[in-house]
Amino acid sequence: MPVSRFVPDRLLRRGDYVGGSFIKPEQVDGYLNATNPGDRADVLGRFPFSTKSVEDAVDAATRGTRAWRRVGLMDRAAAVDRFKQQLRESAVSLAHLLVRETGRPLWETTQEVAAAVRAVDLFLDDGLGLGAPRVMEDISGRSDFVPRGVVGVVQSAVLPLLNGVVSSVACVLGGNGVVMKPSKYGPGSGQSLAELWDRARLPRGVFNLIQGPGGSIGQRLIGHPGLDALVFTGSFDTAREIRRGLVERPELPVFYQTGGKALAIVTEDAPRERTVYELLVGAFLSSGQRPTSTARAFIHTKAWDTVVPELVRRAEQLHIGYGFDDDVFMGPLVSDSARTRYRRYCKALTSKGHVALLEGDVLELSGHRGHYVTPGIYQIDWSTGAPFLNEEPPGPILLLYRVRDLGDAI
Repeated sequence: MPVSRFVPDRLLRRGDYVGGSFIKPEQVDGYLNATNPGDRADVLGRFPFSTKSVEDAVDAATRGTRAWRRVGLMDRAAAVDRFKQQLRESAVSLAHLLVRETGRPLWETTQEVAAAVRAVDLFLDDGLGLGAPRVMEDISGRSDFVPRGVVGVVQSAVLPLLNGVVSSVACVLGGNGVVMKPSKYGPGSGQSLAELWDRARLPRGVFNLIQGPGGSIGQRLIGHPGLDALVFTGSFDTAREIRRGLVERPELPVFYQTGGKALAIVTEDAPRERTVYELLVGAFLSSGQRPTSTARAFIHTKAWDTVVPELVRRAEQLHIGYGFDDDVFMGPLVSDSARTRYRRYCKALTSKGHVALLEGDVLELSGHRGHYVTPGIYQIDWSTGAPFLNEEPPGPILLLYRVRDLGDAI
């Protein structure tokens, strides 16, 4: 067992970021107990939350937006560029923090930080042209983009830094104020994002961040009448609940980033090596927790005996381990509840008569007490059907369907 070189320390909890300052709530409604899902002995700390912070943050964003929307596009771009420089300079510490909060391997969190920097570059390269005034000479007219106002941003635990950067940069560059609520599993990365914006020297109130769970703080923010737009990243079921809750506000623009995982179709002439690689990475990267993770593969019967045995063999050899150890491909699930859902789903598959080619189960890792599981690969008898198969498979599960042709797959 390799020895981890990184020695974690307790994270300084700075509270909510409201009106340009970090403020610990006076009226505390509860705490988020942040621990490393790869090693529960590594405690990041307790983050207090308060429903009153929602009101304070929306009020601060309303004031900040009044001034920010009058700032020219190039000056807003200069502030975003300062943010990018801070992001780049903090790359190593951010990657380490993401390992501790998500459990994912260091090489993968390093890629997430790099992807966040590239995303900001794209906004500065392409976003300026998209947001610039348009002159229509043929009709002697001109169109200008007008900021929406205060945007509520609710984030998920998947790729917390990348999604947080993309959402906040888009809002700030567009002249809007932001009230962001990170996932209850990502309070540290949320706090770090606020620190980056603080060092970018935005006017007070343009960017605000509040901690807390979705059931109380998230719902309070989503339903706040002071919002002019809402951006949500998370599960499809939660997005559906939000739509129902906002039925009385049809005028509120809501942007959903959600999904039910991806699928793959393997044709009879698919190259074996490339196919196996794509299925492995697609299904088991980030322990299968991305909304774009491959959850279902429809494999032509003539390719089955070539692809499936090699897929199972290589999945058995994947290195599952602690994120700071060497050569780890797959870390733990983000929480114990996620691991429980995973185990129940795997047992439901076999109880309904589907075949476990590689049984997914809980994994106890020597040296680190975390939410580890082994990947699961199952052959599905799709002719019988089962309602739960239409649900998003949790965690590193790959469902294989044997089909006769493309028509069967579709």
